[in-house]
Amino acid sequence: MARGRMTIGLYNSYDPIKFAEAHRRAIARAAPVAIAFDANVATFGFPFDKDLRTPLQVAAWISGTTSIGEEGRYLRDLAGGDVCRRSTSLSGASHPNSATS
Repeated sequence: MARGRMTIGLYNSYDPIKFAEAHRRAIARAAPVAIAFDANVATFGFPFDKDLRTPLQVAAWISGTTSIGEEGRYLRDLAGGDVCRRSTSLSGASHPNSATS
């Protein structure tokens, strides 16, 4: 029987309007954990800029301003798979995420 892949879901309960350092750190810290356990990462309710349309764009933007996870390398590696996709947040709005499937 085939089994699915675990997904680590990150829900934004910090600030729904402005992307803050807490958002950046949560996403950057989740990436190496996801890679270690062969998991996905999905973000829900994070206030990404409208110009960030893909997981690769989000990963590049976050990794450019963090030293966490080998300066964002794990996040870029996670988002760099050819199976990255967009997901729908809990609010129903479509946002890019750092997920793989």
